[in-house]
Amino acid sequence: MQAERFMEFIRASIVSTAVGDAGVESAEIQMPVSENENLAVLIHKVNFLFNAFLTADLGAASSGAARQTGLCTFPPQNHADMLVNTPGCLAMSILWWTQSASGDMTGEEGHREWDFNPPLLVAKRSLYVGAYRGTGLTTETSAMVSIGYTVEKVSKDAFIAALVGAR
Repeated sequence: MQAERFMEFIRASIVSTAVGDAGVESAEIQMPVSENENLAVLIHKVNFLFNAFLTADLGAASSGAARQTGLCTFPPQNHADMLVNTPGCLAMSILWWTQSASGDMTGEEGHREWDFNPPLLVAKRSLYVGAYRGTGLTTETSAMVSIGYTVEKVSKDAFIAALVGAR
């Protein structure tokens, strides 16, 4: 009888105090992979959490102002690096503000939870969570990520393919 495998979780957080693309900050997340043993991770789920929509932001923000976070296979340098159509960006989340015709500002939230079926095969030793604070926002951006994964022994070819072809 094969032992049942359970999903494990890695959590990381980042605080960005700078503003705009010059202010994208990232934190490295060490992943439990091994080149010698062909151990890679299968990412099943990614969850993001931001600091809330803050009243202080609504007074200064213009329509379209945003906070953004992403999980990437490289350290993101600007907000465009953290879009899911960018090679190497595995998942992302965004909060943005819109202004109604009456002038009221409201916060809206993008996709926060990503479920992968089939799971993403990742052989990189490090992933990166990035945080971006758009212009017009007065408070720092705190972003947290939780990665649900299992460890998988794969063939040498599958390991290399995952390493060089990481989304």
